[in-house]
Amino acid sequence: MTLPRNHAQRVLLNDEVHARPPEPLVAPCRLSYIALICDAEAREASWRAVVTLAERCGVAPPEPGASHFSADLFAFRIKWEKHTEFVRYTFIVSGKAGGIVSGQAGGIVSGQAGGIVSGQAGGIVSGQAGGGAAAAPGSENEDPFRRTALQSVPDDWVATLPGQLMVAAHLALVADAGEDLVAVGSRAFARDVLVGSLAADASGAAFTDFRIYPDGFSRILVQDRSLTPWQAGRVAQRLLEIDTYRMMALLALPVAQSLAPVIARCEQELAHITAAMVTAGEADEPVLLDRLTRLAAEIDSRQADNLYRFSAAEAYDEIVQRRISELREERIPGLQTLQEFTERRMAPAMNTCQSVSGRQEELSRRVARATQLLATRVGVTRERQSQGLLQAVNRRIRLQIRLQQAVEGLSIAAVTYYVVGLVGYVAKGAEEGGAPIRPSMAMALSVPVVAGLMYAALRRLRRLVAADERA
Repeated sequence: MTLPRNHAQRVLLNDEVHARPPEPLVAPCRLSYIALICDAEAREASWRAVVTLAERCGVAPPEPGASHFSADLFAFRIKWEKHTEFVRYTFIVSGKAGGIVSGQAGGIVSGQAGGIVSGQAGGIVSGQAGGGAAAAPGSENEDPFRRTALQSVPDDWVATLPGQLMVAAHLALVADAGEDLVAVGSRAFARDVLVGSLAADASGAAFTDFRIYPDGFSRILVQDRSLTPWQAGRVAQRLLEIDTYRMMALLALPVAQSLAPVIARCEQELAHITAAMVTAGEADEPVLLDRLTRLAAEIDSRQADNLYRFSAAEAYDEIVQRRISELREERIPGLQTLQEFTERRMAPAMNTCQSVSGRQEELSRRVARATQLLATRVGVTRERQSQGLLQAVNRRIRLQIRLQQAVEGLSIAAVTYYVVGLVGYVAKGAEEGGAPIRPSMAMALSVPVVAGLMYAALRRLRRLVAADERA
């Protein structure tokens, strides 16, 4: 069957739902996670860094323009994702000993290398302890963060990653040893700050304290009670995303805190201006309008600077809440759940951001209304001034018309005088030529005729000018 031609974006849009899938995980497993805030140039540099690492390990690199990439690099598995504001890297190593292998490539060697073997589920399963000495029995349960996945990644490559570090976390996926859940979490974290819950319909348990440890990383512990590899991957991904988007959302908090006193000052300035508008005279209105326009410009400028930050914080907070709901948490007696912790700690910060953003928008609207009101008053004043000016102009025009009419009367007399004089010269010449004409009589008779003709000609000229004006 021959189908119609594909839309240019059909495949891209269809594959978008498959972008950035979770990695299937099998306990025991170690993940190290780094999220770096990057501008456009740094995001492009992050792609080049991943290409360099893949080529260094003899693995096909990501294609130009790719936004995510995952591959087995022998000693560890890497997952790279590029987002609008940040880039994140996830390094995965299986096995109790952490999959650490020393070699010329900075801990990356080929072969069985770290016990990473792809199975039918495309996941990571335990191997021969990464070529290192096996851990002492029970050591993983005693300290699940004794070994980290990042120890298998070349230090020189990690140090050159572009961007500013925003989130760094170690996640340990351990098997269920039948212990009390609170004891499992308390062994890795301080009991007074422990946050934990059952996840994925009680198929697993997750613990964290949202603290940054001396090595610069926070810690997340996931206990596999009956998780499938894909479930474990989704739980790990959601936990890391909660930590990431929580931090990205909180980027708006310092902006809101610094903006709050500025908004308070602008609100006070607006109150003074509106109070002055009540008793302001015509001479004060332009000054008040200038103050208002300057205030509006300052508010609009600041709003343009932080509008994206507040909008992004709202979107990130929504993602955090959605990821928490996707965990399908169940309470572990005596511990706070992630939902409770984020609502108690993060909700006030987000409410502060929303409050400042709302105050800023409301202030902008109030300034716009005050500016419109004052501009209307100034416009009415100017119209009144213009009306007075036009009335003065009209008076001047009427005076000019009267003066012109007087001048026109004098001009008729002057023209009549000169024309009658010409008639007199003609009559005198005719008299000397023998014509029976008396010059004085001819001049006397021509005066009313000439004056009447001049008056009629002037009236006709006025009618023509009036007709042109009406046209």
